[in-house]
Amino acid sequence: MDALDPLTRRLDPLSGGTQFLPAGSDRESVMARLSMALAEVLVPGDGALLLLAEHQDMRVVLATGVLADRAEGLRLSEAPWLADAVAMPGVARVYFAADDPVLGTLGAPESVLLAALLHAGSSIIGAVTIVRPSDRGFSGPEQAALRGFAAQASLVLHNAQLVEQERRSRTEAESLRRIAERAASVGDPLGALHEIARLQAELLAFGRWLVIVHDGADFGLTRHGDPAMDGVWRMAWEAVRPADETEAVYISAEAAPSGSAARLLAELESPGALLTPLHRSSELAGFLVLLSDPGSSPISLSALEPARIVGRQASLVLENAYLYQQAKNRADNLETIFRISNAVGSSLHSGVVLNRVLDVVQKILSADAVLLMRYDPQRRHLYSPMARGMVSTEMLEATFRPGEDVPGRVLETHEPERYDRIADSDTMLLNQAGRQGLESALAVPLLARGRGIGVLTVFSRDAGAFSSDELHLLRTFGTQAALAIDNAEMFSREHETVRVLQESILPTRLADIEGIESGSIYVAGGGEAEIGGDYYDLYPAPDGRVVLAIGDVCGKGVNAATKTSMIRYAIRGMVIAGLAPDRIMGELNAMLLEGEDPSSSIVTLWLGLFDITTGMLTYADGGHPPALLLRPDRAIDRLGTTGALLGGVAGAEWGERTLQVPRGSLLMLYTDGVTEARRANRLFGEGRVRRALRSGGTASQVAERLLAHVQRHCRGDIRDDAAILAVRYLPRVADDCQDVTPETIRGKSNA
Repeated sequence: MDALDPLTRRLDPLSGGTQFLPAGSDRESVMARLSMALAEVLVPGDGALLLLAEHQDMRVVLATGVLADRAEGLRLSEAPWLADAVAMPGVARVYFAADDPVLGTLGAPESVLLAALLHAGSSIIGAVTIVRPSDRGFSGPEQAALRGFAAQASLVLHNAQLVEQERRSRTEAESLRRIAERAASVGDPLGALHEIARLQAELLAFGRWLVIVHDGADFGLTRHGDPAMDGVWRMAWEAVRPADETEAVYISAEAAPSGSAARLLAELESPGALLTPLHRSSELAGFLVLLSDPGSSPISLSALEPARIVGRQASLVLENAYLYQQAKNRADNLETIFRISNAVGSSLHSGVVLNRVLDVVQKILSADAVLLMRYDPQRRHLYSPMARGMVSTEMLEATFRPGEDVPGRVLETHEPERYDRIADSDTMLLNQAGRQGLESALAVPLLARGRGIGVLTVFSRDAGAFSSDELHLLRTFGTQAALAIDNAEMFSREHETVRVLQESILPTRLADIEGIESGSIYVAGGGEAEIGGDYYDLYPAPDGRVVLAIGDVCGKGVNAATKTSMIRYAIRGMVIAGLAPDRIMGELNAMLLEGEDPSSSIVTLWLGLFDITTGMLTYADGGHPPALLLRPDRAIDRLGTTGALLGGVAGAEWGERTLQVPRGSLLMLYTDGVTEARRANRLFGEGRVRRALRSGGTASQVAERLLAHVQRHCRGDIRDDAAILAVRYLPRVADDCQDVTPETIRGKSNA
């Protein structure tokens, strides 16, 4: 009994300590219980460590006894003797000298370390070690008791880890859901990126964050960080770039890949940074930078996968912002083209127009040379009346037939051509340009009213200087410029002006659009050969809606007709650009006021966009006679003005109205030549228009009936131009058929 008594005193703490290890779910409480259990195991002079595995390494998470203040931050890789003990199967013992800088604290010549591994299946999740002087050692029962303690501790820790992983997974999933929602939201992209970075920092336990976007202007960002800081992060990324470039990387201040990165981290008072790359179409576009706080734990590798997912979501924000900015730039370019086209087309002098075209093209494309070639239908060749920049005499004097060289092909095919490297092509014009030091070129046709009147070619000294967007921009401008040139050249040909401009103002035939029927009439006032300013149009817009327009430009002749033509094509262009009716009114007003003679630029205009699928009509009326809508029940709605006439007041605003049009309704549009038709002092008036409309019939029948009433009222003497456009919203086939019964037939007969 005396011999067994010391052994019993040693076994009791080891076995008794297990009472503190009931199963638990909270990691912090489990660690507290382990601390109490290890304290029970210890006898005076002992020290104990609990190391937990993390990605092929172990680090101290709990130290008690005499080692409580000596093992902070210790890792398995930093203590070879500890690694040897952990690597041994079962319970291992390792001896070490008393002068060991970490564990030599017991005052004995030698100390012994007893280690037992903690397992979760076949995986090592940690180890328990106890240190005491070697002269006391560890008995076999003590080793067995430690093995049992380790088995129970393994179970408790493993359960706690599973609960923690499950809790972390839920937290991570919720954070990623919020990040995905923020990435999909519309609005300020930079604000979205900052919110995503904040959520990422919250998820991964970082205290601070930065958003770095390279070339922010491409994404519509006016503020996107310090360029110098951007460069440091980019250099650091390039130095440690992973094979999978969507992965995040952690850069510590101690092992920074460059001195500039280390200095930046020191300046930011951060021991390290997690760089999450942002991409646009596989190109690096920036970073989300998470900054560690001083004294924080090193980042675990398990955080890199969520960071990569966050990076993909944030990259989606940049991709959407880029696409939006590109679309906005195209719309802005179109708007710019319309304004420039107005300036180009504001003169009817051919030389002035040509000079303005060249000046505008050279400016908007930063071209080093611009060559404008006109087609002479008599001689059947292209020649150059005017040029700008680095154009040699031989380039200016060269002529080309349709289909010959670059200008001839563009004229014949009506298709633009682009050359990123002139040296790779062999034509007379391009060879001449190459000898001038020019490296790239664009050539677009000048198309006026469907016919080629010339070719516009621009050159640059830089290879690949012109993008596809610039090609589209030049092509669109070329169409507007061609119209201005053509208008100017027709100024001196009165008879030809009557024929060509009349065709350009009014559609030769209304568009055949499924779901509606239409009819139109135009009568020139007084039978004069001069063209008036009345105009109407009906065509499908790019978004599927139908454009309805009718207007009246003050005056007659070339000036009025030209303005009308300009307005028609400006409206078409702005509809293509996606502008709403009220916005189009404002832009046209500004365009008219910028003209050479604003007093002759008064215009009334009714403009609507009709959705055939839904029956929704959105319209704006600038001082034009109100449209009348005949509903199926024979009620008539008056679609009145929403603003002043155009060209009268700078900065005027126009409202926009929307209404639901029932199927079977008929919309009547007309100019004031109808309502102001006179017999002596009696005007035809709106009331007579209503009576002609209420009689019903097809769109063509209603238009013809209204004209007949006008002619009868003024006895054939229509003094002002009169334009009529009637549009009927067709009912569905089933709607037409469902009322065909004997009763309805009798009812119609009685009516």
